[in-house]
Amino acid sequence: MSITLAFGTFSFSLARRRERPPILIRTLIFANASWAVRCRLLGGVFLYDRVGVRLMHVAAEVVVVGALAMLERSHRHRLRFAL
Repeated sequence: MSITLAFGTFSFSLARRRERPPILIRTLIFANASWAVRCRLLGGVFLYDRVGVRLMHVAAEVVVVGALAMLERSHRHRLRFAL
């Protein structure tokens, strides 16, 4: 829970900036990618528990957060400045 709150606070503070330093964008990309990996590993645990709803939730989170990390990485130069 505290990790989610810290990530939300960080991403919100980053979204409010007019100019975003590249190191903070890379930190955001790393956070999303590592969360996707964590969810993937957690999915393996739920696979053996045979808990379908949790497994589906974690699998969906892997797809969404992993795609978000890839999009942020591919558009990291455009993310430097607010519109």
